Amino acid sequence: MLESLKAIYGHAFTYYNQQDHVDSYYWFQDQAHTQFGIKKSALTKKELQLMQLHYASIDQFTAPKSPVQQAWTNLLFNETETPTIVQDTASLKFPAHPIYIHFRSPLNDIAAFEEAMSALFSERSVLLWKGNETILILPSPSKLIMAEEIVDLMATEFFVDVTVMTGAVFYTSKMAKLSYKWHHQLFERFLQLDPRKRFTSLDHLIPLFLLDNMPSEKPSPDMTNILFKNIHHALTEGGNELRETLLTFFEHNMNVSTASKALYIHRNSLQYRLDKFHEKTDLDPKIFVDAAIIYMAILKYKLG
Repeated sequence: MLESLKAIYGHAFTYYNQQDHVDSYYWFQDQAHTQFGIKKSALTKKELQLMQLHYASIDQFTAPKSPVQQAWTNLLFNETETPTIVQDTASLKFPAHPIYIHFRSPLNDIAAFEEAMSALFSERSVLLWKGNETILILPSPSKLIMAEEIVDLMATEFFVDVTVMTGAVFYTSKMAKLSYKWHHQLFERFLQLDPRKRFTSLDHLIPLFLLDNMPSEKPSPDMTNILFKNIHHALTEGGNELRETLLTFFEHNMNVSTASKALYIHRNSLQYRLDKFHEKTDLDPKIFVDAAIIYMAILKYKLG
């Protein structure tokens, strides 16, 4: 049946994990739990009604189910404030601690996922949906290790690929609205720049934020390009292999043994790459201060 729909709607038909612009589509799920979408502009009102008769709408599963979920949804996702929203958010408890989960592949059983999250967090949590992203609102802080547990759980129990970010604390409703905007933008940027990573925290994205928002004085030369030129030249020469080597080395706390295992190369090969980079840039990746500069340079290189 789905192949027939695909033939009728052509490029307007897509599967959930193949499309980033989720808001442009109506989303449905068939009896086999396959999630698919059809572009809103391609469906007439009558066709939409027919689709809703034959398939479950994804909105039925992800819409707020409790007053608390509705209040958080209104606070974070609605651009304008109404008296009702202000009244609802007054009942929310602060501080609150968000965790963001981005789905890289489709989730077939939303109800089972929600049950798993409830079981994982002993305290009462609130789960919100926004496109292919879920936000968990927790009453107490969560550590980065919790993000790792979510990634592992989704892979082993649901066979779903996710990326997880622990966010900054929401201290007030006003701060929560602004914080969500920055959380979302930084998380999206992180997903674009480092798609291989599966968990992070907002704290770890501070260098990315600073570099991405660094002002450049015009018409004077861009100082960041001048400062990083020598490193960027070495990174260009070394290609993806060198960038992957350096980032993996830093992620393993500059430990040659564990980093070489993660890269599936001999420790002497890793040492050789690090030494060659040192020769070209006069910066030693094994020294903390130099490593911090190199890491910032790699981020800037990715940003362009």
